[in-house]
Amino acid sequence: MNLQLQIIEDLKQHSNNDEIFSTISPDKIDVHTVFANYRRGRGLRLSRGGLLLMQKLYDSYKIKLKSQVPIKTKHLITLEKYLPYPYYVTDKVLVLFSGKDAVDFKLYDGDLVRWCESKLLMNR
Repeated sequence: MNLQLQIIEDLKQHSNNDEIFSTISPDKIDVHTVFANYRRGRGLRLSRGGLLLMQKLYDSYKIKLKSQVPIKTKHLITLEKYLPYPYYVTDKVLVLFSGKDAVDFKLYDGDLVRWCESKLLMNR
């Protein structure tokens, strides 16, 4: 079972047992509502609703982004390629669900563009 499906199962299990999830029916929780870019077992970028659900169940790390340019498609592709766990991203914030990834971004002082460029350079 891939990571996305495991997460959906965890969310559905906790939605039955936890008052935090009382406003969401378990049958409404699926890969297309939790993940913004889900395609045939790939895509870990979370939707806004997916972020809110994940934060109820898992530890998250919020990083303020300091890049001066807006996020472009190439940045989203790089995130998808190099982040093994779910994430939520806007032009101002990145929320990660892996402490290792959060430390990596903090080493770049929240500069998403520099992080993406370094990943692409290291893996040529």
